[in-house]
Amino acid sequence: MIKKWLAPLLVGVLVTGCTSTEQLDLQQNQSAEKFITHLENVSWNVLDIPTEVEFTFNQSSQLLLDGKSAGPVAGFIIPGNRGSLDISLASFVSNDLKVYAPTVVILDGQGKEIYKKTFSDFQYYPAKMLDNDQFVTTFNVIPDMTGQELKVLIYTTAEDLAGTSQILHPAKAHALARHTQPPDIADPYANHSLSGHLRLTITANDIVSRHIVTNTNARPQGTELTAYYHSEIKKAVVENNIPKALGLLDEAKDLGIKDAQEIFVKAINSK
Repeated sequence: MIKKWLAPLLVGVLVTGCTSTEQLDLQQNQSAEKFITHLENVSWNVLDIPTEVEFTFNQSSQLLLDGKSAGPVAGFIIPGNRGSLDISLASFVSNDLKVYAPTVVILDGQGKEIYKKTFSDFQYYPAKMLDNDQFVTTFNVIPDMTGQELKVLIYTTAEDLAGTSQILHPAKAHALARHTQPPDIADPYANHSLSGHLRLTITANDIVSRHIVTNTNARPQGTELTAYYHSEIKKAVVENNIPKALGLLDEAKDLGIKDAQEIFVKAINSK
């Protein structure tokens, strides 16, 4: 079965602020250690917002072997004073059917993990125009109000390295693009690899930031947008503040938050 075939994204990403894609050389810091076992030794790359960067993992990449990461690692520092952030990470399948299976973690100014997406959360998209087949995750993060810098850490795990992911056979993709019957042939598998080509896109979601500041009593402290609304809706119901819960539900619907209605109904039923 093709991995989460064209499943919808959790939260839409606004990428209109990105005018071009920067090709980033992760190996430009020649003084960085190649083999490291601690997070503080990661070679961090400073990015502004909005940004869209492409980078490659290869034999020259820095390796983080700390029990979680089991291979090449990329670290980015981004501003923490831009409010709500839309983040998208794509990992492309190579022509020889290899793909880097990433985990992406967001760290706050104290190095505390505030959000994490494993490769199982990535959605598959077949090749389109100039892009190869790709696995993509998209999410929204709301930093705390300190304005401290955030860190984006991208690595792969030993478990993911041992796996494979099924992709759509090119002949089927061609048939679907022409709206004809796809041939009855098996779909190939891409081997998870230590090498790979990735694209990271980060934009400030000013609409979400304004919406939360305007319509809620307090801005969430370092959380992800979906988790924030799910938690606040349940909390309001527990406190028997149904008008507040309904207001939060309306906000969540306006922002396209997944499963908000279901969370509200379950909270009501549990009472």
